[in-house]
Amino acid sequence: MNKILKSLVSGFTSLSMCAVCMISIPATADEYENIETQATNRTLSVDFMGRGSTPNDASPGKAGFSKDDVNLTNPLEFWVGIGVENVNDLPLFTDGVYSLDVAFEYNPNYVKPYWDKTTASSTAEQSWNDELVKGNLSSTGDSSAWWDDTQYEITSVRECDIDTALNDRENSTEAAQRALDGWKMCYVGVVFKGNSLLRFKDLASNSKQYLLKLPFVLLSAPDETAADQNPTVLSMVRGGDTFAIGSGSDGTNPYASWFATTHPAPDDTNLKNLFDFSGDISLFGTNDAIDNIVAVKPGETPSDPGATPSPDTTYYLSSDKTLQEDKFKAETKTYYVSVPNETEQIRMDVSSSEKPTVTVNSASVNVTASDAKKYSSDLFDLAELDKTVNDGYNNTVTITAGGTTYTVYIRRLLKPKITLNYGNSPYGEIMKASNIADSDKQKAKDAFDANNKYDANYLPNGKSTKVYYSSNAWGGSTDPKINLDRDETALFAFEYKGFEDPGFDAIDSLGNVVKKSDVTRTISVCVLPALDMKVTIIPSMFNTYSVDGDETHDVFTNANLTGSSKAIQPDIYKLEYSYTDNNLNEVVTETRNVVILPALGDVNLDNQISVGDMVPIKNYTANVFSAVDSTVKKETYNLVVYRVMDTNFDATISVGDMVPIKNSTANIKLDSYYYPFTK
Repeated sequence: MNKILKSLVSGFTSLSMCAVCMISIPATADEYENIETQATNRTLSVDFMGRGSTPNDASPGKAGFSKDDVNLTNPLEFWVGIGVENVNDLPLFTDGVYSLDVAFEYNPNYVKPYWDKTTASSTAEQSWNDELVKGNLSSTGDSSAWWDDTQYEITSVRECDIDTALNDRENSTEAAQRALDGWKMCYVGVVFKGNSLLRFKDLASNSKQYLLKLPFVLLSAPDETAADQNPTVLSMVRGGDTFAIGSGSDGTNPYASWFATTHPAPDDTNLKNLFDFSGDISLFGTNDAIDNIVAVKPGETPSDPGATPSPDTTYYLSSDKTLQEDKFKAETKTYYVSVPNETEQIRMDVSSSEKPTVTVNSASVNVTASDAKKYSSDLFDLAELDKTVNDGYNNTVTITAGGTTYTVYIRRLLKPKITLNYGNSPYGEIMKASNIADSDKQKAKDAFDANNKYDANYLPNGKSTKVYYSSNAWGGSTDPKINLDRDETALFAFEYKGFEDPGFDAIDSLGNVVKKSDVTRTISVCVLPALDMKVTIIPSMFNTYSVDGDETHDVFTNANLTGSSKAIQPDIYKLEYSYTDNNLNEVVTETRNVVILPALGDVNLDNQISVGDMVPIKNYTANVFSAVDSTVKKETYNLVVYRVMDTNFDATISVGDMVPIKNSTANIKLDSYYYPFTK
């Protein structure tokens, strides 16, 4: 007894009417190990195949059943077919199909596998089998359309209770409820019994092939007052125990079955990875008009007429909020879509046999035909995520055609961000000053801008109005992106000293706080080979330091440096913060400007204020550039001249700048442009 048969028998031993015969043997051949990565765009569908005693795969139309079709004396027979497309490059078929196992769940209040009303109940199963043979086996028909009755036989179970423990199946939640509601199951197997003529062997056509055609009868139809006029009453069971195909000379090589998540046998192939399932059929009314729905963000049209427009972005629907499934299924009426924050507008594209109506948050949206059976709504605005409404899926779209309404809940994620706390620039000191009212912060910054110094009316505690922050340090710029005195988050740090991160807050796209330990901080600094700023900078001089964890930890200390001098080239560096937003599967970054300077007056970069620091100033006044010259990058030059040499804050370099240095040697403390960061 094979593995599937064992599973089924264990589930149905209490049901005397069930007799299962299913073939399933795992494959082992390495030559088929990449079968799941071969050609794509294959579809699996359950199609209506007409009314009457024989299936019609040419033009069966829609079922469209109603109460008028119900006749319990002579029940209406109808057929459904399991169709596959584009399998002509798939060894599972072109090596010849050895065995096939399928199963359906059905609501016996509405439908039932075919039986001959003239037969006794004890022989009803044989009627089901005989009808299956009539619709599927032939010794004279096209071998791609029929199973050869000299080579194959059909085995079936007409009716069993639903086994909710079936192995790794799709729609397990629905199955559990269906079992409670009294639904039944039926199994059909096709098994090779001959010695040649395997069906589909060397198949050349990529057209739709019907694996099996199954006869059912209609028992009832929804009442006119029913809330759902087109309920799902017949459903293909896709699971490891219920949908399997064996191929090749013994049915083992290759072998495939359907598993909703992970296939337990690594040598087997998962049918789910080979086919897109288009959904079960609708039997009542015209409610199956809609074949597909997707959400689309149009590509942007470039301003340059000759440039290529960016492509549209398509968002596929998922049947649950976890977004694990991204396929439209006609039987599923509720869907979810999640889009990034930059998707401010979207449209719905609908494949339908009739023009649909679309509403967004109960407001009608215009719909136009884009092609035959293709319709597109106008663009509509998306509100940002509100976690208090439907777990953030707070945009509600309804699409109706043929009497069926589909509801699509769209979540527009928030823009993930890292917000930096204020640094110790003049702007930063103003913004974090407790003695300046929030309503006066902008006035304080405006006053600073007017004179490049703190205004006495808006003076942060511990700071001085005497310090003139010449824009010469920034090449004369007043742009906050260049003039970092006006950058609220800029951090000014000092040679030979570590610095503390001012801190940050990180929020992901769902509005959740990101743990500090999940944010990585990285900075790269240039370590000088000697105490000389006039040097050619090469990549090997850079030290990179990265840290995560608690924001209170020092990001950088001098002890982290490697190099001969342990002095850092005065310059503007970038401290990068980053974390991965799992909802978007992308890295979120923010950057803080970090300016590293010698202490005021330490012109020769030796970590002390002495008479030696006066020499470069004296030389500079005589146009002898002993500390910095035109070979040094401009940012370093400007910072050293106007934030290290300019000790008297007058925006010029003169003998007057030597006086504070001389006073410092007499233990008269220098004032400072910047103070070490404190929270």
